[in-house]
Amino acid sequence: MNGVDDWGIGDVYYGSVAEWILQWRKGIRKFSNFELMLQSDISQGHENNKYIIIGDTGEKDEDAAERIISKYPSNIKAVFLHNVYNMKSKYRPYARPVDRIVSDVPIFYFRTYIGAAVKAYYANIITKEALKRITIQAMDELRLSHESSIARLNEMKMVPRFIVDRNQRAYHSRWSELVEDAQQCSFLSPLVPKDILIKLDGSDV
Repeated sequence: MNGVDDWGIGDVYYGSVAEWILQWRKGIRKFSNFELMLQSDISQGHENNKYIIIGDTGEKDEDAAERIISKYPSNIKAVFLHNVYNMKSKYRPYARPVDRIVSDVPIFYFRTYIGAAVKAYYANIITKEALKRITIQAMDELRLSHESSIARLNEMKMVPRFIVDRNQRAYHSRWSELVEDAQQCSFLSPLVPKDILIKLDGSDV
């Protein structure tokens, strides 16, 4: 859509069984894999590449990002980390980590794609049109995902009530987070209708 023809996945760098046994090594492995990718790019004449690291807070991606920044700060434009949590935790929702800067590289934490897009927009990484596109798609995909889930439950016979309730709670939680982040880009109005923004519990969506 943006006129880039050679986009997509290039070389893939894997881990090993060792990282699944010794979880603390995942950050080190990902740092090593980044170095392999960087050297490959440099050998192809892309020594001035700027990278955006996207990961989450549950797989040592934060550790890997900090290691990469400490050694290659000029090569990293930003870090986006999905703030994951245990869906079974009774302590949900908990406070999101505060965005921070390490060696002039911003580290952004997000819960939804809209949240990540808003931060990318204000950091001049994406355009307003891209933010609009992401916001619309994220909201539409959540609705479609929920409708598909409800359809599957309706096709099943004798579905326990607690499964239906759990499905509804998960949807309402995800919708609330999406709307919360969408409020940050209310300047895109009428992209997000006001009657949707005020339904934070997702009850009538």
